[in-house]
Amino acid sequence: MPATPLYWAEQALKLPVKDDGNLVTREAREAPQRRRMLAVAAAVVVLVLVASLAGAGFLEVLRRNELDTIAELDSDIAKLQKRVGELEKREEQLKSKRGLVEFVRDGTLPPVPGWFLGYVSEAVPQSLVLTQLRVARTNEQWLVSLAGTLHPTTNPAPAAVLHEAVMRLTNELAAGPFHLKIHHSSVDDASLPTGPKHQFSIEGVAQ
Repeated sequence: MPATPLYWAEQALKLPVKDDGNLVTREAREAPQRRRMLAVAAAVVVLVLVASLAGAGFLEVLRRNELDTIAELDSDIAKLQKRVGELEKREEQLKSKRGLVEFVRDGTLPPVPGWFLGYVSEAVPQSLVLTQLRVARTNEQWLVSLAGTLHPTTNPAPAAVLHEAVMRLTNELAAGPFHLKIHHSSVDDASLPTGPKHQFSIEGVAQ
C-alpha cells in the first residue's frame, strides 16, 4: 500500500471498537494467499492446456496412421479384386475348354445326317428329283430341310403327279424311323405364268 501522510489516521478510523490493534487491512493480509491461489490456478490451466495439446497431437498421429492403413488396405483390395477378375477369367476359359473336351469325349453326335441321307434316298419317289438336303443340329433336335422338283414326265397333268408324290414323301418322312415333324411344306404346281415350275420344299424336325 502506498504510504500517505494521513494513512495511519485513516486506518485507525476503520478499526472496530474491539480490535487486536493490527493496522494492516484484511485485503493486504489475504493478498499473498490470493497470489498463491492465482498461481496454482494458472499452473492448473497451463497443465490442462498442455495435456489437451498433447492429447490432440496423439489423436492426430493416430488418425494419420489410420488413414495410411486404410490407403494401404484399399490398394491391397484393388490388387485382390484385379487378381480375382483374372482368376475368374481363367476359370471361364478352363470351363470352356473342359466343356469342349467333354463334348469331344462323351458328347459326340450320332451320324444322323448320313443315316437320314440313306433313308431319304429310298423314301423319295422316283417321280421327284431331290435338289437340296440340309440336316442341322439345333436345340437338341435335328432340323431337316428338303427341296426338289418334278422329274420330267409326259403325263398331261404334272401338277397332280407333283402333289401326289410330295404327299407320299411327307407321309414317309412322318411315319419313318426318324418321325419327321413337318413344319412347312410347299408345292409350286406351275399355276403361275412365270417363275420356277413344279418345285417343292419340306421343312421339319426329326424327333
